[in-house]
Amino acid sequence: MLASALVVGANLLVVGQAAAIAGLISGWLGGDIVLTAPLAAGLFVLLGLARAGLGYLAEGLLFEHSEGVIAGLRTHLVRAQARRAWRGDQGSGALASLAGEKLDLLGPYLTRYEPAQLRAFTVPLIILVITFSNSWAAGLILLVAGPLIPVFMALVGLAARDASVKHMSELGTISGVLGEYLSALVDIRVLNAGEAVVGGFAARTDSLRKRVMAVLRIAFLSSTVLELFSAIGVAMMAVYVGFSLLGIITFGTYGAPVSPFAGIFLLVLAPEFFQPLRDHSAAWHDKASADAVADEYVTWQGEVGPDILGQGGDAPAPEGKANIATNGLAIELPGGHRIAYPDLDIKPGTTIAITGPSGVG
Repeated sequence: MLASALVVGANLLVVGQAAAIAGLISGWLGGDIVLTAPLAAGLFVLLGLARAGLGYLAEGLLFEHSEGVIAGLRTHLVRAQARRAWRGDQGSGALASLAGEKLDLLGPYLTRYEPAQLRAFTVPLIILVITFSNSWAAGLILLVAGPLIPVFMALVGLAARDASVKHMSELGTISGVLGEYLSALVDIRVLNAGEAVVGGFAARTDSLRKRVMAVLRIAFLSSTVLELFSAIGVAMMAVYVGFSLLGIITFGTYGAPVSPFAGIFLLVLAPEFFQPLRDHSAAWHDKASADAVADEYVTWQGEVGPDILGQGGDAPAPEGKANIATNGLAIELPGGHRIAYPDLDIKPGTTIAITGPSGVG
């Protein structure tokens, strides 16, 4: 929360920079508010350094927070999975993918989306209030053009989430298949099934490529629309300010016409009004990926299975030779299947042969 607040504070410093630029240009145009070039440049550079410093500090805090969250989730997954009894329907590749590259996808969400969301809720509102205090017409332009971006992204977000879920599912599947192929590499060579295995794996990688391209297609489409809406809003503001300074437009203010300082000030602030909305919308894809990973993590947590015996700690070595004994041993399988084993009492040095019909495993 502190890092997000620092990001918001850094973005609000642009108001002072816009005032410095407007004061300098207003002086050149013979306006009422005049700043000398050294004063305007010094103020602009000072505020720019402050913005850079706050941004650097915020990024460090966000990165540290992100690394801590991801490391905690990964440690919990590895430790919990190490305590669970293994089932045949579990894929080691899918779990490795979840613990590896999938959890890393939470990083962009924690470092980009959460700060961008707070910026989108605060910075545009403050700039909108400042704009309305100078010109109700200019404020109305931003008020009409601004909400178009989040409305469109809400629609695109549904498609982005579905595409991300399918991408994550395909990535987990191909990781599991690759792990199975590697473990059965000797059998594949013995059976001369290399060509069939390569063909099947190529088909899966092609499916993964299509999933990735679907996500990228949505990302490029949304970026294009964001730029379009932002450009339209800034262009409308430029037209209003320009015609107001020329005296062609005489409405939109509270009595006095738009001054050179106010016009330049509003024109410089217009892109900064849309920037947090654009950043938030651009980070929406990070949220879609993080939601898909979170759903998979929650699904893994909800899987019910017996824990392995023991406490998982170091055990003292047994004294002498140990025997192996079982009594009422059974394995519960998914679907209600149960395999019961005969009672055993294996003495040290005894040779045991386990027999059964072919195919029973």
